[in-house]
Amino acid sequence: MTTIPFLEIQDVNKCFGGLQALANVNLQVEEGAIHAIIGPNGAGKSTLLNLIIGQLKPDKGTVYLGGRPVIGVNPYDGTRLRVRKPSEIMQLGLARVFQTPQIFPALSLAHNVAISGLANRDGRFSLKALENLDSNHPVMEEALLLLSRMGLDMDPETQADHLSRGDKRRLELAACLASHPRLLLLDEPTAGMSRHDTNMIIELLRDIHATGMTMLVIEHDMHVVFSLAERITVLAQGQTISAGSPGEVRADPKVKAVYLGGAA
Repeated sequence: MTTIPFLEIQDVNKCFGGLQALANVNLQVEEGAIHAIIGPNGAGKSTLLNLIIGQLKPDKGTVYLGGRPVIGVNPYDGTRLRVRKPSEIMQLGLARVFQTPQIFPALSLAHNVAISGLANRDGRFSLKALENLDSNHPVMEEALLLLSRMGLDMDPETQADHLSRGDKRRLELAACLASHPRLLLLDEPTAGMSRHDTNMIIELLRDIHATGMTMLVIEHDMHVVFSLAERITVLAQGQTISAGSPGEVRADPKVKAVYLGGAA
């Protein structure tokens, strides 16, 4: 029986003025897989990610979630699909981890995670609702469990701004998981980290993936890519030049020439 990929991108194009950022890009991310996108600077990786979450609209092509066309052109009649806000797209089961951890630095660890839980439960949140949460509230109970799961065992009332970069990343992951996503979009999740912190994040992502989480990872660090990815898509100058298993991509002469070089 043929399974429907959770995320599918068909023939997506995007131009900025005279620059072709993406040209007929296709991608399938199977449910429960870790799929990496790699490529040199300017390859179109961030543009593709911004199309998936609705920050940009494709000039051509379609983005599907769970087999349903949600962004771009309706494949059935050629009309434009309704433009959805990024917040609407995220509510379809996506959560994004940014290159620089996106947290609320003035709030506590617990409240950083609880914000996401409240928004997922109620569709909105207010600071007053956040302040009224006690440790027995289901949202706060889950926030504390997620902090522990991410290895953030310090006082949950600690102000988030006091964390190291690696701990801020783990806090961001906890907040993402509080929204109960089906797909984690990770944009260079180990950027700027020491090798020690990088390896900790790799192990943490493996643990999250073991629960059945689907992941799409954009990453420059080949140690991260080949430690995590089950499938890899390689972009260069807005086009897909290779796709396959880590072994297939590592052995592809086009990838070696354009990107991996001697490190392959």
